[in-house]
Amino acid sequence: MSDLLEVVEDGIGWLTLNRPDRLNALSPVMVSSLGEVIERLGADRSVGAIIVTGAGRAFCAGGDVKTMASRASQGFEERVEGLRQMHRLPMLLRTIPKIVIAMVNGPAVGTGLGLAMACDLRIAGRSARFGSGFAGVGYSGDFGGSWSLTRLVGTAKARELYFLGDIIDAIEAASVGLVNRIA
Repeated sequence: MSDLLEVVEDGIGWLTLNRPDRLNALSPVMVSSLGEVIERLGADRSVGAIIVTGAGRAFCAGGDVKTMASRASQGFEERVEGLRQMHRLPMLLRTIPKIVIAMVNGPAVGTGLGLAMACDLRIAGRSARFGSGFAGVGYSGDFGGSWSLTRLVGTAKARELYFLGDIIDAIEAASVGLVNRIA
């Protein structure tokens, strides 16, 4: 079973993060695959929009913490290249000439929050939850999240979400401008 499902139907590319047992946590392979697929769909004239969602009960619970331990033995150059690859994905989402919609069906935390914010529009299900998650693991944030969050919700709320690690529901996310609609 693939960790990323891709279907193109009626001019819409549907990308489903497919690791429901890990709450769709992004592995380095998934990040690379997403980048390749988004780049290809971005250039495909038959595709007008791309929808990103998650299988099961989560959108994306962030980076796969289990794979992070294995990266500790990497050299400096390998770690820099890994970061470059990871940050390539949100830049692609922001710059491809297609509308990209995140359909957030559950938790979107850490890198998952960054992924959702890199999309043009965010539609949240009632079960959606949003949070930076980085305070709990001692990271400062990634995936362009601090840049995106500040622009979407303002400096004060962005700092609150990053520093305190609060998780907010779909209703609060809509009220602060993090999501466009609740479905």
